[in-house]
Amino acid sequence: MSKENVDLIRGHWQAWEDDRDVETLLGGWSPDIEWDLTRFGHWAGRQHYAGLGDVLTFLVDYMTGWSGYETQARRFVDGGDRVLVEVRESGAIDGAHVERPWAMICTVRHHKTVRVDMFTDVAEAERALARGPDPDV
Repeated sequence: MSKENVDLIRGHWQAWEDDRDVETLLGGWSPDIEWDLTRFGHWAGRQHYAGLGDVLTFLVDYMTGWSGYETQARRFVDGGDRVLVEVRESGAIDGAHVERPWAMICTVRHHKTVRVDMFTDVAEAERALARGPDPDV
C-alpha cells in the first residue's frame, strides 16, 4: 500500500504543478482533512485548519502574498501511510525574491489525504517521519 500512497501524493503534486488543478487536490483529500502548521515558520496565521473549506481558506491566504509563485516537489519519501514531500517554493513576497525549501508529511487513509503536517525544516520532517505518527493526533 505504501508505494500506492506515494504514487497518489505524487499525482496530486503533478496536477498542482502542471495546471494548479484544485479539483484534483480536493478529490484526493478527505472532507475532514486536518492541516497542521505548528512547525511551519513561514506562516504567521492560524496553526490548525480542519475540513476542505478551512484548508482552502489557508491556501488562498498563503498564496495571496506571493507573485510569480512556483513550487517544485523535489522528493517523495515512503513512510507507509505517511508520505514526506520535500518542496522548493519560489516567487516574490512584497517585491523581494524568495526561494526556500520546506516539507510536508501527508497521511493517507482509504486513498484520501486525511492530514498534512508542514515543516520549515526538512530535516525535522524527516525525523518526524522516522518516529512515526504522533499518537495524540
